[in-house]
Amino acid sequence: MNTRTLVTALLLVGVFQPACSKEQTEADATRDRSDSLAGVDTDGNGVRDDLDEYIQSAAAGSALTQKAMEQNVQALEELMLAHEIADKSIDSAIKVMRATECLYGVNPTEAAHLSDEIEARMFNTPERAKAYASAHKHLGGQYFRGTRTNERVTACDFDVGALEK
Repeated sequence: MNTRTLVTALLLVGVFQPACSKEQTEADATRDRSDSLAGVDTDGNGVRDDLDEYIQSAAAGSALTQKAMEQNVQALEELMLAHEIADKSIDSAIKVMRATECLYGVNPTEAAHLSDEIEARMFNTPERAKAYASAHKHLGGQYFRGTRTNERVTACDFDVGALEK
C-alpha cells in the first residue's frame, strides 16, 4: 500500500468518526468491529448482522426501503471485498451506483441520510476504510452513466411492484 492510499484511508476513517450520529453512537455496543472485512452475517443474507439490525430499525414499516438498503449494503460490501482487483472494483462500483439510485428511487426524502449512515456504519474499522479507499483507486478516470431521476426504481434488483402491494 502506498502512502497516498494510506493517507486517503486514514482521512476516510477520520471523516466517518466525527460524522457519527446520535443513533449511531448509541448502537456502538452492537457494532461489528471484527478484523474481518466482511464481518459476521449469521443468516447468510449478504448483510452484516449489525447493519441488518440498523436496516430493520431505520426502515421499520417500509419493505421497499429495507430492500433498497440491503441492496446498498451488499453492493458496498462487494466493492470493499474487491478492493485489490481493478475490474471487480469497477463492476462493484457500478452496482453501488445502481443500489444508491434504487434507494433514492424508493425513498427520495430519506435516501441521503440513510446512505450516509450505511457508509459510516459499513466502514467502521481502519481495515474496512482502507479496503474501501483501495477499491476507489481503481475508479479514477471512469465514467458511470446514471439513471434518470424518474426511472431510479428500475435500478433496484428486486421486484418493486410486489413490495408496493
